Amino acid sequence: MNKFLTAALTAALIGTGSLASAQTTLSSGDVSINPNEGKLSGFLNTDMSWQVIQLPLSAVNGVPLDQLRLSTTGLPEGLSVSLARAIQIGNTLVLNVDVERSNANAVPHGLATVTLLAGGAALTTFQVPVEYVSYLSQ
Repeated sequence: MNKFLTAALTAALIGTGSLASAQTTLSSGDVSINPNEGKLSGFLNTDMSWQVIQLPLSAVNGVPLDQLRLSTTGLPEGLSVSLARAIQIGNTLVLNVDVERSNANAVPHGLATVTLLAGGAALTTFQVPVEYVSYLSQ
């Protein structure tokens, strides 16, 4: 199994408890990255701008989705992940994210730490693998 797919499957999703009275920890199966994308599922690809991360809706503790912001750490300079929109489908939070690479030398092969924020307060933090894999889509 690809080490980055393995990392995606074992990513820990930890709520900071800023809006809830207790810290929330979700199982590793609660983070889904680019589901149904064949070879490109399980990680964020630096060569695809519009991608999907799915989490349980409970990860945002009832915060209105239009208040969500996204912050990342662990990425090389010139690589960014931004939140395009957040929608609810049943009990699932669907985050449409843009991955942009403004520096051709910013080629990661590792984990980014993603934090969902609302009003400056951290709601949920989780890790996602980020890969440069344009050759897989050919």
